[in-house]
Amino acid sequence: TVEPVTVSEAVAELVQRLPGEGRASFRHLTAGCTTRMQVIVRFLALLELCKQGRVTLDQGHTFGDLQVTWVAGTRVPASVAAADAVEEYEG
Repeated sequence: TVEPVTVSEAVAELVQRLPGEGRASFRHLTAGCTTRMQVIVRFLALLELCKQGRVTLDQGHTFGDLQVTWVAGTRVPASVAAADAVEEYEG
């Protein structure tokens, strides 16, 4: 079955959540995920945020927990906000 979850939705959720938390483990950020696909989409969303320079990712040792840190002062790029608005409109 196809999961009704998108990377852009996960990015939007993380953008709302991470600034307040500052730093969180990947395990913590995926605690509410009930399927493997949801975990994968959350990971892809974190990679996108890392690419945009909005989070840093750190893994202390091999197979250790992935630590996600929000980069203070970062804002949502207009292109991301616009893409989210279009996706919501198209429904």
